Amino acid sequence: MYSRSQKSLILSSTSSFFLWGIIATIGPLSLSFPFLSGVSVFMRTLILSTGPVFVLVGNLSMGYLADRIGRKTVFITTMISYSIGVIAITFANNLPILLVGLVLSQFGVGGEEPSSIALVAEDFDAKQRASVLTLVANFSNIGSFFISGIFIVAASATTSLTGLFTVIFPSNFALSDDLFRLVLLLSSMVLVGIMVYSRIRIPESFRWLNYKGRKDQGSKVKSGLNLEGVEDNVQMKPGFISMFFLVSMAISQYLTFGLMAYIIG
Repeated sequence: MYSRSQKSLILSSTSSFFLWGIIATIGPLSLSFPFLSGVSVFMRTLILSTGPVFVLVGNLSMGYLADRIGRKTVFITTMISYSIGVIAITFANNLPILLVGLVLSQFGVGGEEPSSIALVAEDFDAKQRASVLTLVANFSNIGSFFISGIFIVAASATTSLTGLFTVIFPSNFALSDDLFRLVLLLSSMVLVGIMVYSRIRIPESFRWLNYKGRKDQGSKVKSGLNLEGVEDNVQMKPGFISMFFLVSMAISQYLTFGLMAYIIG
C-alpha cells in the first residue's frame, strides 16, 4: 500500500504527464488556427519544431538544476512557465504570441519531466517503481488523446453556441477554434490546480537530501514512505545505452501522436 506522500506524488506526476500530452499535441493542432491559414511552409515548420526543441531544452536545463537545487524547487519554475504559455496560446491572435506560448509551455513540461520521474524513481522501492513509472508516463498518451478528441468535437460544434464564445473571445475567431481554446485553458488550469494541491503534500526526495548531506531530514522523509528493501546504491547503466533508449522514446513520441495530431489539424 502506498503512503500518503506516495499517493500525492502519483497524483502530481500523472497530472503533469497528462498536461504534457496536451501541450505536446497543441503545436501540430495550432496550425488549424484561422490566423495561421496563410503562413508559409517555413513558419509551419518553425511551429512544429518548437515542441522537440524546447522540450529538450527544458529537459536538459531543468534536469541539471533539479540535481543542484532539488526536485520540488524546479516545479515552481516549470509550473509558472507552462501556465503562462497555455494562457498565451489560448488568447493568441497572431504568430509571435503563439510562438511565445508554445516555447514557454513546451519548455515547462519538458523541464518538469526529469524532476517528476526522478521523484518517482527515488521515492518508490524496487517492487513499486516499474509499475508506477509505467503508469505515470502513459498519462501523456491519455492527455494527447483527450485534447485531440476535444479538437474533433470542437470542429463539429453547432453554430447555436456562437453567442457564448463571441463574448469570451474576439469575434474574428471561428466557433470551433473558440471551443477548443476554452477547453485547453480550463483543462490546463484544473491540472495545474491539482498539481499545486498534491505538490504541497509531497516531500523532497530523501535520496537527494542524503546526497546533499542532509541525512537527518532524509531519514525523516524516508520514514514517511512505504518502502521495502530500499537499495542504497543503484548500479548505473552505461550512458550511451540510456541515451539510445531515451532518444528512441523521444523520436517515437513525435512520430506517433505528434504526427497524428498534425494530420488531424
